[in-house]
Amino acid sequence: LGRSKKWRKMVSFEDQETMRLTGNHLVAGVAEVLQGSCCCDEDRSSSTIPNRFFGIRHAISLDIYVNRLYRYINCSNVAYLTALVYLRRIQILDPRCRLTYENIHRLYATALLLAIKYHDDEHYSNKFYAHVFGMSGLAEINELEGLMLSLLGFRMSISQGEYYDYKIFIMNRQAVSSAAVLQCESNMPISVA
Repeated sequence: LGRSKKWRKMVSFEDQETMRLTGNHLVAGVAEVLQGSCCCDEDRSSSTIPNRFFGIRHAISLDIYVNRLYRYINCSNVAYLTALVYLRRIQILDPRCRLTYENIHRLYATALLLAIKYHDDEHYSNKFYAHVFGMSGLAEINELEGLMLSLLGFRMSISQGEYYDYKIFIMNRQAVSSAAVLQCESNMPISVA
């Protein structure tokens, strides 16, 4: 995402309000960004992410996990992108904060919780979120929420530019993926029986 100016050239900001990123496109885009953010290094000692975020490698894929969150949590689409900004912000504040397959589910869920509480007028109880996120209970989610706030330096607001950088990044990646699929489909040989 360091090349945000490149992405801005591809999509005009003239009609930002008409750029829709919802439903399956949002879920797939968020999951793809999370997947691409994970490093394969599983050595916890090299990361400054608190151990409490680490667990076993989830059997559930990021795509299925984000889909689950989208299905059960009635929150704004803005919250999903804001959570990505929070994770990136943590990495910028401390480059040793490494996102891995052992911590990404808890990190994203906690970032989403904070984004919901910051942006949305209504939200559920932490007990509900703990259940949907697959956490052990209220104590765990409360602890992770406090740790995430500390990692972010209690800085919850994001700029419009940060938000649109992520939105455009995801939309452009999906446009490239769709074009590649169309290209592959159009080059398929036609079978004559």
